[in-house]
Amino acid sequence: MVDAADSKSATRKGVGVQVPPSVYQTESGDVTSRGLATARRSFPDSLANPMAQVSYSSTQVPKIDGGKTAIIMSKWYREYTDSMVSKCLDILRMAGCVEPKVHVVPGSLEIPLAAKRLAETDPSLEAIIVFGVILKGDTYHFEMVKDLANSGIERVMFENDIPIINEILPVDSLEYVKARSGDNDKNKGFEAGLAAVEIMLWRRDNPKR
Repeated sequence: MVDAADSKSATRKGVGVQVPPSVYQTESGDVTSRGLATARRSFPDSLANPMAQVSYSSTQVPKIDGGKTAIIMSKWYREYTDSMVSKCLDILRMAGCVEPKVHVVPGSLEIPLAAKRLAETDPSLEAIIVFGVILKGDTYHFEMVKDLANSGIERVMFENDIPIINEILPVDSLEYVKARSGDNDKNKGFEAGLAAVEIMLWRRDNPKR
């Protein structure tokens, strides 16, 4: 797959680059560089900006009958993360997944430990989805929690060969979280649900030998 930063050079060379179905679009309607279908086309210059806001459409959700996932969320800032989890569940249900259990843990730092336990005790899981908010304060505690949570999730994912969709949001302001937890397709739950479905489909198409 060619990422956004390399899209121009790829176009000049005339190579086939990865473009997505319409579930991945910028607000202007331009497709992003993430997706499943291969085509030859030029990417808009706006895609070179990794901060470009992306919205997700719930009208085209891939089907994966019997997909089994688990959701882990931090108990902090539930006024936002509950909405993300709800939207994620909507996508998983539309895709035909088994209803996942939602696990609530004390904080984002505990999420990797919980993910490890689930991965080790339930081999039927195809993906784990995690939600949390880490708000920057006046000390270095923010950096410690953020780094340990992310590195822990990465380690669990690779050691147990299970996709973990990471929606732990480290932010300077809750305004960012509010904008990503509303009742619309910019809700991070949509993104997480779609990503989980897509990676489960890919792994089913590419099983271990």
